[in-house]
Amino acid sequence: MRTLEINQEQKTWTSAAQCMYAVLQYTDRLDLSLAEVMGFTSHAFRINIHPETVSPAGPTMFDPYQLVAKGLYTLGVHSITASRETPLPPASLEKTIKIIQRGIDGGFPVIGWDLFIPEFGLIYGYDHEKQLLFAKDVDKDGEIPYNKFDQRPNNHMYITVINDVRPRHLVHMLKDGLRTSIDHLLNQSCSWSSPEYKHGLAGYEAWLHAFKGEQIDPFGNAYNAEVVADARKFAHQFFNQLAQKWSAESPLDLRIIDLFQQAEQVYSDVATEMAKLQALFPFPQGGNPEDPKSRSKAVEYLEHAFKAEKIGVKILESLYQSLEEYEIEEFMTCRTVQRKFQVIGEQHHSLPENLNKDLAKARNSILVRDYEITSRFTIETVVYQPRTEEDKQIGYTTGFEVVSNMEQLPSGMVYVSVENEFAHIDGLPEQRDEMLEKLRLWVDEQGYEEDKNVQSIEMTLLASDDLTILDIFLPIKKK
Repeated sequence: MRTLEINQEQKTWTSAAQCMYAVLQYTDRLDLSLAEVMGFTSHAFRINIHPETVSPAGPTMFDPYQLVAKGLYTLGVHSITASRETPLPPASLEKTIKIIQRGIDGGFPVIGWDLFIPEFGLIYGYDHEKQLLFAKDVDKDGEIPYNKFDQRPNNHMYITVINDVRPRHLVHMLKDGLRTSIDHLLNQSCSWSSPEYKHGLAGYEAWLHAFKGEQIDPFGNAYNAEVVADARKFAHQFFNQLAQKWSAESPLDLRIIDLFQQAEQVYSDVATEMAKLQALFPFPQGGNPEDPKSRSKAVEYLEHAFKAEKIGVKILESLYQSLEEYEIEEFMTCRTVQRKFQVIGEQHHSLPENLNKDLAKARNSILVRDYEITSRFTIETVVYQPRTEEDKQIGYTTGFEVVSNMEQLPSGMVYVSVENEFAHIDGLPEQRDEMLEKLRLWVDEQGYEEDKNVQSIEMTLLASDDLTILDIFLPIKKK
């Protein structure tokens, strides 16, 4: 049996952020406050409203990758995810249990959806002999039998397991978080959200529209008021904490701090208005949204919050533009990491002078792409075989990182597992030669040498819609 202790002193109504904050306590990001997690991951700025009923499903009516995995990536936390309609085939259920065990064995709780109710929660332990998972969400702390894990009440299974934690500069975390928040608020690049709901600034318009109709769900209205009021409270705290944390060493720093203070005031105003709405329709009873006086007050509070939030978006855009002026190298940082890679793909051999051309062909010939459980952001992984001076060709496997070996591999496919201490560097694909040179120099300076008996790894990551990152992992050993 293996269990992890879950201690969450700070609370939010946004269960995705609550779970991310809890998981971060097991990483070197435990210095981040809940307000910072809410802000950097965009949850402090979310609103998603059904324009007729103000359904309680609104806050979670998004692709769970966007609510969890993308936010973790902003914080420098890479994850492996599984997202499937249930029930699962037996082999898929077995692989899902394996990845949950792998995450817990690695010292991280696993984030799951709809464990007991349709909210995010944590799987913090398992008993393999009794075939049980131990899980906790806002509803209960209980057990889930292995063979019941794919019998989700809402017919969808989702888990996120921490795979790697990487250094990230505060500026880059904030830029990523602001970009996602602005896109959400302005309804840009949000094709993954439900078209029945209106999010961002349009969410306020939808809420105001709902109060003109006769279909408002009292429970849903009260729940959304709680979630949005809570989120904007954390938005206010987020900018307050950033203003105190940010160094004031240059005119640009001072300009950024001034924008933090402006944002802090605006989101204090939004939080105040939403708190009034929250008090008017207390959760879970919901008050009486059909009462004319309550409707009039609700419209007043929402209009004031809407007006302030529109000013807030302009400040966020100014912040993002100002952050662009910082010249801080985001990549090319060397570090050591203990990692296990599991890859399914095709084996190839190429002459050194033909490698790049042959690799491009190999990437297009993958027959099976096991997306059931894979790194969300991995485009491909290349595993290079150890090479001696006598070898004229380079042997390599190109494929995708998975959680475990498949029971039956298709013809021509192989499973490769590599576990070792690696020296790691990330950068842009066009910087590959420069990255290798810098990494090998750093390895020597740190008292290591490249382990020629272990495979090296190169992984291509889709960091955003317009940014692809190359990771290089060289196996190392002490001199």
